[in-house]
Amino acid sequence: MPVSVAVGSQAGLASTVRGLAETAQKVKEARPLRALRSLDLGLDLGEMGHARRARRIVDDIFDGVKFDVPWDRIHADNVEAIADAAIVRAETRLGEVTSFTGTRNYTNTIVPLSDALEEVGYIDNVLSHLDMVLDSDELSDAYARAATRMSDFRSNVWNRKDLWEAVNQFSEVYKEGDLANERLAHAQSIYSTLKSRQELDPAAVERMTALSSEIQDLSLRFRRNIEAAQRDFGFWVSDESRLLGVPDHVKSNAAAAAAAAGRPGEFKLGYADGSMGAVIAAAHDASLREEVWRALHTMATEGATDNRPLIERLLELRREVATNAGDPSYAEHVTRRRMVGGADAAEKFVADLADRTRPFQTKELDELRAFRKSVDGIDQIEAWDYDYWARNYRRTLFGPLDVTPYLTVDNVLNGAFAVADRLYGIKVEEIDLAKWHPDVRSFRILDEDGHLIGNLQMDLFARRGKRNGAWQSEVILGEGQNASLGLITASVPGPHDGLPAMLTMSDAETVFHEFGHALHMLFSEVEVRSFGGTNVSWDFVELPSQIMENWVWEKEALDMFAHHYATGEKIPDELFAKLVESRRFGAAQMQMRQLANAGVDLALYHHYDPAVHGDAMTYARQIMQGYMPYDLPEDYAYIATLHHIFSGGYSAGYYGYKWAEVLDADAFSRFAKEGIFNRSVGEEFRRGLLSRGGTESAADLFRKFMGREPDIEALLRRLGLIDEAPDTTPNNVVRFPKRDGTSAGWRHAA
Repeated sequence: MPVSVAVGSQAGLASTVRGLAETAQKVKEARPLRALRSLDLGLDLGEMGHARRARRIVDDIFDGVKFDVPWDRIHADNVEAIADAAIVRAETRLGEVTSFTGTRNYTNTIVPLSDALEEVGYIDNVLSHLDMVLDSDELSDAYARAATRMSDFRSNVWNRKDLWEAVNQFSEVYKEGDLANERLAHAQSIYSTLKSRQELDPAAVERMTALSSEIQDLSLRFRRNIEAAQRDFGFWVSDESRLLGVPDHVKSNAAAAAAAAGRPGEFKLGYADGSMGAVIAAAHDASLREEVWRALHTMATEGATDNRPLIERLLELRREVATNAGDPSYAEHVTRRRMVGGADAAEKFVADLADRTRPFQTKELDELRAFRKSVDGIDQIEAWDYDYWARNYRRTLFGPLDVTPYLTVDNVLNGAFAVADRLYGIKVEEIDLAKWHPDVRSFRILDEDGHLIGNLQMDLFARRGKRNGAWQSEVILGEGQNASLGLITASVPGPHDGLPAMLTMSDAETVFHEFGHALHMLFSEVEVRSFGGTNVSWDFVELPSQIMENWVWEKEALDMFAHHYATGEKIPDELFAKLVESRRFGAAQMQMRQLANAGVDLALYHHYDPAVHGDAMTYARQIMQGYMPYDLPEDYAYIATLHHIFSGGYSAGYYGYKWAEVLDADAFSRFAKEGIFNRSVGEEFRRGLLSRGGTESAADLFRKFMGREPDIEALLRRLGLIDEAPDTTPNNVVRFPKRDGTSAGWRHAA
């Protein structure tokens, strides 16, 4: 998933500053002397040197090195200084806007204002990235303080009367036809945002900024609570016989973790190392599976990492945001501007998919119960039994399907690069850049003509203190033909025991997925950065990433890179055929789990009222129960770790994963029909969709590529969750808005 920077807005540093001296005075008034180490404002020589070094790092990112971030020069003790230096640099740009006395135009008014905001945002990207990948409480604490100041600065820009006056002066001299569409839309967006703030009374502005600031703070705390709970979690097993069925390497790692903790002879199961999941899927001991499953699904609900009060407060604050904007719910506030066209439409989309999937989920459960009964005479499947019996049934049907020896991390990376080369003509070279950890690898991406389109840095292996999961983020998004700098982070297993890092098919999909996000960024050719790359409708943003996963499942593509690390052999045809057949195994249950996340997200942000529904955790469990084939226990608290919907940018937007999956299945059907490496189709996808960013509506971009509306059944066919040919009668259409405000729809059978 792509990472977006949250913007808070409590009145604070730089809300009324106009120059360095004024900045110094405001900061001295707003913060204790201890925090002033970050600014070169006439303090002692040591502090001045500290600030100069921080300022040099910021300048290097934007003026000199640019695509080689000095990661190794950023530490906990200068994070705040770097943030403050970025704010001072931005203030200088804004001062140029407000002090300008000539005839205003786009270049001398809109561009520097936008650049000031974006550059602080990019520094936030750099610092927040380090916060997520490094095991340092000191750095996390420093970043939390720095993030508040950067967020306050960016938000308070919109409250400034002098900037409004400057932009209003530009609007008065602007003549129709002066600006191309992108620039005009950019200028109009800035004008309308500043104007709307000026029209609010001071109390409303103060409340709006306070709301944003508290949401940012709580979101960060929510994520950090999850990370702390996962990092510190330990489930102890003293009797090795309880681990029967668990893979040897998992037991070995658990034994080593216990020994390191001073308890040799025992086993310590953790979250970050994947051992908990391995036990749930493989341990023969049902009571152990239950204990571990319950621990996993009540994580972040105790002590200092308890996320339950944060959930209640975040829901309350976001309801207030929606009310202040005149929207009936936060879900409506978010979705009405997106491709789906509103919260009711998003709920209908999720409900329709669930209704279409549920019969297949029931069929899968019946088969699983029958299989278990044939093994141990019991036909009941509890929540902690499902993955275990599904794993065993899958192995019975298809046999061993281990392809990890063919999917070393180098093979998979080379495969992603080769697929992109065949489709788009790019070349990838590994280069040496500064790094934040020895695992980091850096790559230069060149277009067919040798033009640099950007650099990528990748940190793929799991380790303690690093946020779990995978994401792509940007440091610098180029304008037009200018290059970009992006980051890809994942948590796949690293090398061990002298063997290369070997990935599962799911891991390989993850690498291709995040590389798809990166291509969306790298191929951006829009003139205005804020419209480029992944700055698109949030229910469209996963299309470029999810479509890349398809090539992992194409034999023609696999044969290009999936070679056995020891023998060089390709994946045998028989093994690949079983892989493809097994891909659909359990597809309905997997889809229903994802729809449960989407459904509870929309329910919480569209319907939940504590006065009516009571406790949010209980309400969420009741909603999710409707998607599950087994009973959820009363203490089920999965949403306490569902960071996507509280701190990950997908609040009231989780449905977008499935929405984009429909788009990706449908769009890939064109590649499947015309050739998975058809260069002309690839160029059309790149130039007509990836390069355009948010300059056109997502619906229009998709229609242009496919020549029609999206077909919802493309996804169902891919997953094997359809029995009949599609029915495209008008009564079976899920609507979404066209750019002109009228409706178009998903082609959708009842």
